[in-house]
Amino acid sequence: MKSKYTYKIPFYLCNQNLHLRADGLLKLLVDASSRNTAEVEGDIEGYHWILYRWYINIYDKILSEDEIEIETYSRKIDRFFAYRNFYIYKSGVKILEADCKWLLVNDEGKIVRIFPELIEKYGQSEGFAMPKSEVKPLENYSKVQNIHIRKSDIDVNGHVNNSNYLQYIEDVINLENKSIKNLDLIYKKELKYVDQPKIHYSQNNNIFECAISTDNIHTIAKIELE
Repeated sequence: MKSKYTYKIPFYLCNQNLHLRADGLLKLLVDASSRNTAEVEGDIEGYHWILYRWYINIYDKILSEDEIEIETYSRKIDRFFAYRNFYIYKSGVKILEADCKWLLVNDEGKIVRIFPELIEKYGQSEGFAMPKSEVKPLENYSKVQNIHIRKSDIDVNGHVNNSNYLQYIEDVINLENKSIKNLDLIYKKELKYVDQPKIHYSQNNNIFECAISTDNIHTIAKIELE
């Protein structure tokens, strides 16, 4: 089932130049996904979805007060993984396409195989597909910085909200009036309030790579700037 939702960009999701921040973008995409999920799943209980990977191409800036349309639908379901597409349109022109990868977990937090009832409800449609190969951490990063997790970063599941990882990244990335062209981000392990993570990062011209870690790697990202 394909759904399309209209949003007017609020200033509080934007940076000082009134450009939509990356974490603000993810908030909007997840909101559209949640609305579509509620429409499709109906009264199915005892399970919820967790994000594993984002792959996003951005073709134009989104500014405060812009009115956009977000289209989203299920692209593919493969045993334990569900792939969801997003397209953003501004004035009828496609300015973003994204593919994301989800896992289904039960109320005990165990990853489960996606069951036939859900597959039938969602259906599957062709669309924009992320690369099969996943971004890997570098052997060495040039810089490292501590991350302070705030109580406001924690969501209803008791973990750092997915969009807040982008806030941590945006705190160290050097945009210098550049904008994000491509984002490839993987969530390996949840961060909790008691964790004391670090962000290890390197930036070489228009390519920024990082890993957020404690004793384990929690998130890996590669960002291409333009």
